[in-house]
Amino acid sequence: MLGHLMGRGPEPASFEALALFGERAFRIALHHAHPGAISPLLWKYWHLRLHGEPPRRPAPTVISEMKAAQALPDDYPEPAPAQWPPRRPGGPVDYRTCLQLFG
Repeated sequence: MLGHLMGRGPEPASFEALALFGERAFRIALHHAHPGAISPLLWKYWHLRLHGEPPRRPAPTVISEMKAAQALPDDYPEPAPAQWPPRRPGGPVDYRTCLQLFG
């Protein structure tokens, strides 16, 4: 649960949980984070916040874990990071257009 909460970023809920459970629990959750639960940027943030140093290994992904288990070849490419929110060609959609598309 803490790993997924950490994956949402530094927000009031994560700081309240940090005060409630303590840094030791957060360090354990960070060490055992599920692949993909914490983005690479947040992976770096929480390592700096909890350990005072950059991470020694990259954030775990499903691909990296499958490579470690030898379920995929070592040269299998990592997917390109997704951009969120997704960008629409032509810029933002106004309210009326949105109603026409999804109404």
